[in-house]
Amino acid sequence: MNEEHSMQFFLSNLIPEDKIINEINSVLNFLVETIDISVKNSVGFLQVMEYSEGFKLGCLISWPENVQPNLDVKELGELLTEKFRCEILCEANDNEWYLVKPSGETTKVTVKSLDDGIAVIT
Repeated sequence: MNEEHSMQFFLSNLIPEDKIINEINSVLNFLVETIDISVKNSVGFLQVMEYSEGFKLGCLISWPENVQPNLDVKELGELLTEKFRCEILCEANDNEWYLVKPSGETTKVTVKSLDDGIAVIT
């Protein structure tokens, strides 16, 4: 069985990378770092991509096979949207997307790829 060792989500607003790392590291049961920000004892890696269309920031967290996260991507999205007060688009599985709003509402949505980003189809 091939298990995934990553989770992907997108933020509607630009949030500084250090704030994202600090918040993720405060709620996940393992630490992450980026290519620009080293975190002592990290076992996970956070890749952050800025986009010009749709959701402004894409995040991909990956971790080694022996790590089992304490949160799934929707749970993480719910915590992050509370902290950052922006919409978060979470990819739960291939082609299964959820939009988490600051109000606490989580809705299954359909997305479309843009030239430089991703958006929810309304």
